[in-house]
Amino acid sequence: MATAVLVTGIPFPATTPPSGQVKFLNRDQGQQLGYVLKLPIGPNTTGRPLFNIEGNFEFTPKDADGFVLTKISGPTETLWVNSDNTVRGTTEEVVPESVIDRTKEVDVKFTATSCYPCAVR
Repeated sequence: MATAVLVTGIPFPATTPPSGQVKFLNRDQGQQLGYVLKLPIGPNTTGRPLFNIEGNFEFTPKDADGFVLTKISGPTETLWVNSDNTVRGTTEEVVPESVIDRTKEVDVKFTATSCYPCAVR
């Protein structure tokens, strides 16, 4: 699991890679990816206000040989500085049965799209 890096005038607080669980869930629309993840973000060390960061988790199912089968984006999440940021949800995209059958691992990364009050470039 990996974390995207922001390029801003305010240094990005310390983070650790996301951790948690993902699994395929049988829903009315079909199979979707469910998740319970934690992405701790440390305190802002500059003393300048930095309150929240918006972005989304991207899930990359891989087969037994490590080949990428597809990429699935999660909904927009708001994470907070100086918090463990535990999130739970389900992706909207329906995952084909052929992908589910071949998935042996799922990589997860968070990509920040905005942060308040800093700017994402």
